[in-house]
Amino acid sequence: MSTIKERIATIQKRITTEFEKTTFSKKPTLLAVSKIKPAELVLEAYEAGHRDFGENYVKELHQKAQDVEKSDIRWHFIGHLQSNKAKLLCSTKNLYMMQTVHSIKIARLLNKHCQEREEPLRVMIQINTSGEENKSGCDPENCHEIIQFILNDCPNLKFVGIMMIGFFAQENDFKRLSQLKEKISKQLQIDSNEIELSMGMSNDYETAIKYGSTCVRVGSLIFGQRNYN
Repeated sequence: MSTIKERIATIQKRITTEFEKTTFSKKPTLLAVSKIKPAELVLEAYEAGHRDFGENYVKELHQKAQDVEKSDIRWHFIGHLQSNKAKLLCSTKNLYMMQTVHSIKIARLLNKHCQEREEPLRVMIQINTSGEENKSGCDPENCHEIIQFILNDCPNLKFVGIMMIGFFAQENDFKRLSQLKEKISKQLQIDSNEIELSMGMSNDYETAIKYGSTCVRVGSLIFGQRNYN
């Protein structure tokens, strides 16, 4: 059975292979999604040289950041944020990025609770590309309003890109997000190369790279299948 180190190396090799087929300028970051996996496995991946980890639940992330206390680890929050958890999230050690901002209300709360940070918190806007009501994320037509609010009224936040979540995402969803990135670039006069795209998971990250993903979120291929019971 392969080790976590070997699995990460295999995925990184596949990322490089797919990226080199494209004309994009930024090689995707591999985000190791460690939700409901023990801190010991995160530490194993860290010792193998990995630094970027994604978590879906605020309390779990906050605890793991204490359990795996490494100064250069980068924690990304990729779950749905409830308003009453914003303060706890922002107080998490080594919180590097919040990828799922879906409203002006959440942006305002994050900005409020990030006042003590040494540098602005990097944030992405979560987009609901499919329009399904049971999925989180803002409407693609309204995302520029949230971005504009962050740029103008949130000095403690730094807009870095857009993201989508969908285990059964279609290739068209990746295409839509890529097109939306170009639209945002023109609307808000932001260099397209400065807007990141977080899309692609264990089952489809290679396809997402074809459409310009700069962050692929891989969990089960690294840490094994999750048992929610």
